[in-house]
Amino acid sequence: MSAPNSSSRARLLAASTLTIAAAVMLPTDGAFAADAAPIAPLSEASAEVFAVPADTATATAALAATPWQTTSAVDQNGNPVALSDPRAANFVGNAYFKANGTYTMFNLDDSPKLKGDWEMQIIDGQLVRWINAKNDAGTVLFQRIVPIVDLDSTVFTYRVIDATDPSQWVDIVHTPTTHAEPGTIDLAAATAALAATPWETTSAVDERGNPIALSDPRAANFVGNAYFKADGTFTMYNLDDSPKMQGDWEMQIADGQLVRWIAAKNAEGAVLFERIVPIVDLDTTVFTYRVVDAADPSQWVDIVHTSTTHAEPGTTPGSGDEEGDVDGNADNENNTGNGNQNGTGDQQAGDSNGKGDDNDGTKLPNTGGTSALAGIISAVTAVLGGLALLIRSALRRRLG
Repeated sequence: MSAPNSSSRARLLAASTLTIAAAVMLPTDGAFAADAAPIAPLSEASAEVFAVPADTATATAALAATPWQTTSAVDQNGNPVALSDPRAANFVGNAYFKANGTYTMFNLDDSPKLKGDWEMQIIDGQLVRWINAKNDAGTVLFQRIVPIVDLDSTVFTYRVIDATDPSQWVDIVHTPTTHAEPGTIDLAAATAALAATPWETTSAVDERGNPIALSDPRAANFVGNAYFKADGTFTMYNLDDSPKMQGDWEMQIADGQLVRWIAAKNAEGAVLFERIVPIVDLDTTVFTYRVVDAADPSQWVDIVHTSTTHAEPGTTPGSGDEEGDVDGNADNENNTGNGNQNGTGDQQAGDSNGKGDDNDGTKLPNTGGTSALAGIISAVTAVLGGLALLIRSALRRRLG
């Protein structure tokens, strides 16, 4: 990128009242058409204090942090200006300022508008945004500098000053958007990324980037662990592993942005409701979607998930699921599993029948045994048996 030096900046400011002649080289009905319009010198702008970052590094980070969509415009008196008004219409669209110093702009119908290089600068104490516009061959067609009126995580506003009457201007207002840059959405990749790992809700932030507690009513309903399967089904659980919902899911493109669609179903497979949320961030480590306030779309909460190794409840062998209890086998309470209380299994080569590998001869078997007590009992039984025979013989002699 070739940003102007201090001397060329002065020339740019002096020339900024002119429509750059090279702008006519931009196609107007194909890729990246011109939006060049006369811009008054910054020295002619009002001396009001703008709500902008004090340094270019902060301003650069703020502008590159999100895509921006033109949402309104106001004149020097604070009166609304329709986006179709000729004073504003040429500046309407979606803008994507990359951290590498390049940008693309598109009209609201996703047709190409501009592309080139950008930079935040401070000129005469005023924060400005500098851009050049390039054609497909990379030739610079024009450069433009506009003063920044407002810039933070929620708004980006620059001023377009009338070149013929600097007391007249229009402030072009942009707000963050989840509208994906045209040509950059890969549904297959997004689907694979979401299905690649379980996800746990770990944080939430509001439209101003302020942290939101997961217990906050705006976020609490969206907290848990989610398992998106490659077959298009999903399950979700609360953080205590209690069931939350199940159903079908799909990544889609809606109104030019990547969204996740789900249909929640009951146990019988009937659809209970459907939901679509715009995707703010998705890769192998983070999955963030936006919950927009239905009553006030300028308010939202971004629900942030990170990949987790937390196993889906009911799917881990030996975890005590419905397919098995302690040892992961079927119904231990009925003594039908391996090596259970009836000694019919092979858990330790038959540890309950005295023949197992850990049998040391101290157990009382079902029949027979080797303990001292068993020997005593056998001896007593033999003595009693002999005594009974003697008594019977004596009785026979007396009676005979």
